[in-house]
Amino acid sequence: MKLKEIYGESLGKDKLLEVPPLALAFVGDGVHTMYVRNMVVKKNIQKVGDYHKLCAHFCKALTQSKVLDGIVEELTEEENDIVRRARNVKSHNIAKNSDIST
Repeated sequence: MKLKEIYGESLGKDKLLEVPPLALAFVGDGVHTMYVRNMVVKKNIQKVGDYHKLCAHFCKALTQSKVLDGIVEELTEEENDIVRRARNVKSHNIAKNSDIST
């Protein structure tokens, strides 16, 4: 079985711009979590619970917001447009230990 049969075709740039911002955020959270987990595993921590605590710190909404604020100057205009779209979306869910603006 080929990967395309399992996962389908990848989205082109034009189709990607049609994806709702909350869907992009959902996918982005998954990508960010995998990046953080990869970074944390390289630290060779002995306890799985410690992996979780460190990942939870980096993956929480407040930390993600601070990181975004720190790199916003480096984003392209197109990336900044995506950030603006995402920040203007009204979500009915609020992350634990966070407020709606974060």
